[in-house]
Amino acid sequence: MTSAEATFHIDDTVVYAMQGIGRIKNTVTRTTEGRQQGFYQIELEKNKGEVLVPVDDAAVLGLRHALAAVEVPQVLQRLQQAASQPALRGQSENHYLWCKQRLRQGQALGLAEVRRFLHDLEQVENFANLRLRQLRSYVYVELPAEIAQALGCSLAPAEHLVDTALTSKHPVALPMR
Repeated sequence: MTSAEATFHIDDTVVYAMQGIGRIKNTVTRTTEGRQQGFYQIELEKNKGEVLVPVDDAAVLGLRHALAAVEVPQVLQRLQQAASQPALRGQSENHYLWCKQRLRQGQALGLAEVRRFLHDLEQVENFANLRLRQLRSYVYVELPAEIAQALGCSLAPAEHLVDTALTSKHPVALPMR
């Protein structure tokens, strides 16, 4: 299912771009700019914070269903492929905008591609751009967290899977349950 076709329901586990994993707690109606608008009320996992995401714009804003266990092999394969964006020195603002756009597309494979790209970029330059460093912090935490949640394992094996996929040419074996 693409993010454009996604529908969300109360108690769905979702990922909101740049915020992380959360659970839809409710749908609420608010008046904004003189008109009624529906919002998903999402409780975020990492800090128990709450965000309201407009129902009509949810997919455009990067809300998507959480990674499923059956999708993890595809994500690991994506990590083993070169990023579609070349990692060039001195292009940090362009790199940031490209990464942000990929994350806003609302797909786990996009998150994996950004993780691959940032890994490759680290091989050619330091992260001097503050926004790129913040994005890196999010991506480096979020991808293993999603994999751990999908596989029902702790964070350490998920981080190991990501690291192995980034550095190995061989297929990555999933942990046994």
